[in-house]
Amino acid sequence: MSYYEKEILKDLVEGEEYTSRQIDIFLRENKDVIILSDTGRIVDSEKMKYKVVKKIEKYVHRTEGFTRTYLIPNMPSKIFELEVTKHP
Repeated sequence: MSYYEKEILKDLVEGEEYTSRQIDIFLRENKDVIILSDTGRIVDSEKMKYKVVKKIEKYVHRTEGFTRTYLIPNMPSKIFELEVTKHP
């Protein structure tokens, strides 16, 4: 996927709508972001739209790999809950 630097969003605003392309680029460029969605995947489309229902910043605690190593968070993650507002 290719895109221009001017397409990269720094943040998402609660209550605002974004295309799935904007969400996809945002997710690729912002490493400490978690997206919760009512769809199974986010496709690169200008027709599919999502609304930011909720935005929170919390520490995400998790384990990784076969050894179930506990990963201690060093900074909070931005968590965005999205809902589909327009299908193609």
